[in-house]
Amino acid sequence: MIEKMLTDYDLPEESLIIVPNIQEWCSKEGHEEKNPFRIAKCICKADGTREIVFVEEITEHMISSAKGYMEFIGLSLEVSCLDTDYKFLIHSVLHEIACPVLKTIDQYERDKWAFVQMEKYAI
Repeated sequence: MIEKMLTDYDLPEESLIIVPNIQEWCSKEGHEEKNPFRIAKCICKADGTREIVFVEEITEHMISSAKGYMEFIGLSLEVSCLDTDYKFLIHSVLHEIACPVLKTIDQYERDKWAFVQMEKYAI
């Protein structure tokens, strides 16, 4: 499913990178990241390509923190739809895909877009 989503938005499969820790990966690659519990991050490279970096294991703490943030920014109703880990993962992938698609880093806009896009995948 994730490969299909990348393809649907013209992102090559190799743009998805899975790492043990986002913060450590960012430090090694020369990108700033202050959040040690980051689930995913979209990196915009100088050549115009994107890398979507995901942590290899998403903990319950990470999920509850991300959901809490979305509720804080006004998406409580939408967050209630993320009632399985699978739905949360799909939303997270779409949220990162939104960065190059919408050409924004605005978290609210990317989350809203991701919730709408989930309907395309019957989720």
